[in-house]
Amino acid sequence: MRKGYAAGKDAFQREVTGNGPAVFIAYLAIILFGSLSFELLSHYTKWSFIERIGACIAAILLAQYFVGRFFNRRGPTN
Repeated sequence: MRKGYAAGKDAFQREVTGNGPAVFIAYLAIILFGSLSFELLSHYTKWSFIERIGACIAAILLAQYFVGRFFNRRGPTN
């Protein structure tokens, strides 16, 4: 058993589980990209409003899933 177990997570565990500022910045960038892509879709396609919203929401959710998987991966266990 590790010493820091009773006191909570140590710095390595917090970084591995993705509680740092990098996750916040990644999610913020995804949201900004999603709103920008909505405007780009309205400018370059003839899609209806519902199709553009659906495509942007699907892209945002997929990107957030991949960011979550990337930041929540476990490091090597010793």
